Amino acid sequence: MRNLQIKTGLCAAVLMAFNTAPVSAVQEEAPDAFIYANYFTCNGSLAAVDKVVDEELAPIYDAAVEDGTITQWGWAMHHTGGKWSRLMTIGSDSVEGLFAAQTTMTERTADTDPDNTFNKVCSAHDDYIWQVDQVSVADGEPGQSSLSTYLKCDVTTEEGASQAFTDHVAPAFQAQIDAGTLTGYGLYNHIYGGEYRKIMTLTGKSFSDVSMGHSAALASLFGDGENEDAMAFFKACGEHADYLWYWKH
Repeated sequence: MRNLQIKTGLCAAVLMAFNTAPVSAVQEEAPDAFIYANYFTCNGSLAAVDKVVDEELAPIYDAAVEDGTITQWGWAMHHTGGKWSRLMTIGSDSVEGLFAAQTTMTERTADTDPDNTFNKVCSAHDDYIWQVDQVSVADGEPGQSSLSTYLKCDVTTEEGASQAFTDHVAPAFQAQIDAGTLTGYGLYNHIYGGEYRKIMTLTGKSFSDVSMGHSAALASLFGDGENEDAMAFFKACGEHADYLWYWKH
């Protein structure tokens, strides 16, 4: 995710799935923020799809952020991971706002892409609505490289998992932000969509930095042996899929 440009500053998002423009929100408790994420499975010229986004869609979505129709939007390109090739996100301060924004953006983009290149190449997608749980973003440029870990969780213990993340896992990622290796982290909760219940995101200025920050954080948590407090999060949300995304917008 690069950081999602929500008014309070998300780590995108996305860190998540997601990730965005520079912000100065270190471990802030953000107000309600929601993200509609379209994960596209594509077969064909991704360069042609990216050109449609860059030249036709981006100006319309940028204008929608400016006029308040949406709080953010993002376009991410697959680097490593599963079946999804591209990711588009929009943000709002409510689920109802997301649905209204979808209708508006469909109307505003109706005359774009006359050859239907986007839909021909990226003909299948999985949709999720996420709520921002917590984020931390370093001052300055947050970086466009991100690791999104999509988590399957035990629904009976996932609320406790969020608290375990806050208390025992997040400080290890924050230390990597303070050290300058990572530029942000985030946790997002499932509202609607498929089988994944949470996303854990890390961002950096390069995929190498993201990998080093991730490894260093885990080493600090578990390098000396069992860490039951931190393991409470990973036991509740153990099964997962990892994606590396490059956030172009």
